[in-house]
Amino acid sequence: MKVLMLTMGLPPASRGGTEVHVMGLARALRRRGDRVVLACRESAEGRTPFSVRREALDGFDVYRMAYDFHDATSYRAIHEHPSIDAALEGVVDAVAPDVVHIHHFSCLSTSFLDRLHARRIPTVVTLHDHWLPCPRGQRITPELEICETLDRNRCATCLGALWPHFDVGPKVLEEADTRLLRRLNRVDLLIAPSEFHARRMIEWGLDPALVRVVVHGLESDGYEAVRRRRSGVRVVGFLGSVIPSKGVHVLIEAWKRLGRTDIELVVHGEAPTFHGRDGYVDGLRAACDGLRVRFAGAYEPADVPRLLRGIDVLVVPPVWWESFCLTAREAFLAGVPVVASGHGALLEAFEDGNGGRFFPPGDVEALAATLADLIDHPERHEALAASVPAVRSIAECADETSRLYASVAAARRHREALDGSDALGLLGPDATATPYCTVFIPTWNGLPELSGVLAKLVVQRTPFPFEILVIDSGSTDGTLELLAEYPSIRVIRIPNSEFNHGTTRNRGVAEARGEIVALLTQDAEPVDDRWLARLVGNFSDPRVAGVYCSQRPRPDCDPFARDRLKDWTAESGPPVVQGPVTPEAFESMTPWERYLVSRFDDVASCVRKSAMVEVPYARRQFGEDVEWGKRAVLAGWKIVNDPGSVVIHSHTSPVLYEFKRVYLDHQNLHELFGLHTLPRWTDVPLCAVRYFLHLLPVVWRDDRDVAFKLWWTLKLPLYAFTQNLAQWLGAKSVAWKRDGRHRWVDALLRKSV
Repeated sequence: MKVLMLTMGLPPASRGGTEVHVMGLARALRRRGDRVVLACRESAEGRTPFSVRREALDGFDVYRMAYDFHDATSYRAIHEHPSIDAALEGVVDAVAPDVVHIHHFSCLSTSFLDRLHARRIPTVVTLHDHWLPCPRGQRITPELEICETLDRNRCATCLGALWPHFDVGPKVLEEADTRLLRRLNRVDLLIAPSEFHARRMIEWGLDPALVRVVVHGLESDGYEAVRRRRSGVRVVGFLGSVIPSKGVHVLIEAWKRLGRTDIELVVHGEAPTFHGRDGYVDGLRAACDGLRVRFAGAYEPADVPRLLRGIDVLVVPPVWWESFCLTAREAFLAGVPVVASGHGALLEAFEDGNGGRFFPPGDVEALAATLADLIDHPERHEALAASVPAVRSIAECADETSRLYASVAAARRHREALDGSDALGLLGPDATATPYCTVFIPTWNGLPELSGVLAKLVVQRTPFPFEILVIDSGSTDGTLELLAEYPSIRVIRIPNSEFNHGTTRNRGVAEARGEIVALLTQDAEPVDDRWLARLVGNFSDPRVAGVYCSQRPRPDCDPFARDRLKDWTAESGPPVVQGPVTPEAFESMTPWERYLVSRFDDVASCVRKSAMVEVPYARRQFGEDVEWGKRAVLAGWKIVNDPGSVVIHSHTSPVLYEFKRVYLDHQNLHELFGLHTLPRWTDVPLCAVRYFLHLLPVVWRDDRDVAFKLWWTLKLPLYAFTQNLAQWLGAKSVAWKRDGRHRWVDALLRKSV
């Protein structure tokens, strides 16, 4: 995939945390096979404003646009500029990207998003800091107080002092919010590097459905060589920009409280102008008179491992809300423990006592006490150094980001496909078009039901092209002859011994040419000609991995199965979204809640091919769909139950077969979710009586004749008992299997299911 990455600046002129991340991510994407082109703004000194020059940087093509705010006469010009838009659109024309990934709008133009939207180019925006709702970038006042809420009256005073030549009133700021949020809320994806930062941006007004947390990864080259056993503190360090928001003054004041001359404090970093104010570092130097403090100055990103080798404790004391904090992770890569302000996204970097300690933000006394404790107790310092947490690699971040690129590009094509007014439908045998959807059916002796299924499929009315793919596993009943009557259907034949509910579906997905794959059994008949279009319509959200639909019993369905299907899926109501869910949240759920968030039914469903590549089916004899659903929601995907899409599907099976099926079903539910519907043997007869009393009126309300009702009434006591026995036995068998007991029972009940 070709990706155009756009940001406010790039090396060698700009070397901040955003630039470090952009370059690292670009290199990692290139290593995995994506093509990345970079673009940024640079100083216009000696160049025509808005001109673009192309050069090479670390093997990448880089487009640098010249601009120095020479014509900025209003607050609105900070956020949008038609000449910048035109220059960047020229870059898009030259690059022809599959996806545009914007990392920062400072010194650029948010109205460029309008042009990308008009051209239907998939667009991703990473929210690296607070610059969009707060042009100061840090949501703090000049007095270094955090703005817990965005009060535009207070903001007008703050920004008016920063830019007295602009008209910055509350109404101007509110109008800017409206424009910015409108543009951002129609991009394809918004990435935040932490849960904390995602919440802050959603509070501002971003659509939570568009926001995805993708934790930054780091390049680890050079860090292993500097890791060493640390016992005792001789050097305390700071790395980063020496500006007020980074809280270096808090560290200096704490150092004065310590008054230690046997320990050195080293401050690494340049001291840029902070919103037009100079002199911060000079004040710090003056405050350090007589202390053992060294200001080492600016450094290159490549120097960080070497600098950390000479540091025993890294202090990260920001007074603003960090959105991620790169330096803390860099310290962990080098095996250096961290003492940090306990707020913002830093709270997600580590747990207190594991690799670091937190202190209340801005609390000089607490910081001094924490450092003194580590200095005076080498064993505590050594324990922290030994427990530094693992740091996500840039390769892992790139893998996730590339999958998201593919997902948003597919979702964009999905929306464009559904925008078509003509029903495109099934592709013919000689068609050269690429299908947007593939309907996949695994078959084995599928007659007579398959005939009705195919008749309904070939007349599906869809605003996108689709194909039908069948994998047959040795049919001998005329199924292959029936399929031969449909030249547009692609058929793959495999031996019956190769069939598996999970892996055969994986192969079907791999063979599919569509980005969306409908999974249909050979006896699930769409109820109308809009079934597929409705089901596929749920994939406009790029994080939807799978959609499953309702099942209507066949007219000849037995009353027991009809009652069960009534409770399983309804045919009315809006689509219900399940997941995603974090592993921690999943573990805190009850077994029933875990099941509800994970359930999926591939009798009649659709899956996103890219999601199946990431989370394929497991090789399973039974329950492959719900097991996949669990892993999908835990991997960050969503599942949708769409009751408006309906197939006709049911089975009338012998009591013994239903007993085996329920046994395996509840064995799976207990293994996957810890669900035990009947935890005690004594529950079985009691629940059997209740189930009998529930089903008896169901049988006698059936509209078939009295002989039918009498026959099923005779079956009812055995059916009610075995259904409840199977629930208890299925869950109980998990422990038996684990202990190696009664394996013959499991082997017997697995036969012929």
